[in-house]
Amino acid sequence: MSSVNLKLFGVVKKVDEKRYCPLTIGKGSTARVVEIVLPSTWDYSADKPISVAADFRPHCYLFKNRLVDVIQNNGVDENELLLRIKHFVLKQDKELVRIQKEVQAFENLSQMTNARREQISESVRLFVWQRDQGKCVKCSSNEKLEFDHVIPVSKGGANTERNIQLLCENCNRSKGASIG
Repeated sequence: MSSVNLKLFGVVKKVDEKRYCPLTIGKGSTARVVEIVLPSTWDYSADKPISVAADFRPHCYLFKNRLVDVIQNNGVDENELLLRIKHFVLKQDKELVRIQKEVQAFENLSQMTNARREQISESVRLFVWQRDQGKCVKCSSNEKLEFDHVIPVSKGGANTERNIQLLCENCNRSKGASIG
């Protein structure tokens, strides 16, 4: 089986109709980044990888604003190489989308713990239970009762007697599905 080793050379950035690629020179604390100006004649919107070896660097391809360096190509034909480059870039894009979603989920989680809802007080619960006579205000069932916010907390509803009612589980779920 032939092997291909690819490395991301850099991500192309567009500023004022010019295209740049950051290049890190050196390692560790002595490393510095320089911006290389790229030719305007390249097809940056191509739907397949294009070789930029003639204008830039041997074994380098451009795809989706990524410069990909072919480190090792042991006998892979051109079609397979282009396919592998495309896969490499698309896989990186997919990974970035996954990471972005995870970060958003972590941020949402931290916001959610700060926005914990208050418990309905015992006095409000007793008042509502007595007022609604221990049964669902929609269907009069006395099975699987839940305290329901008439106006949801997420829409500004409060934990007051006027905004709490008794609903059975089925009526509460059907109400929840209809709130837009």
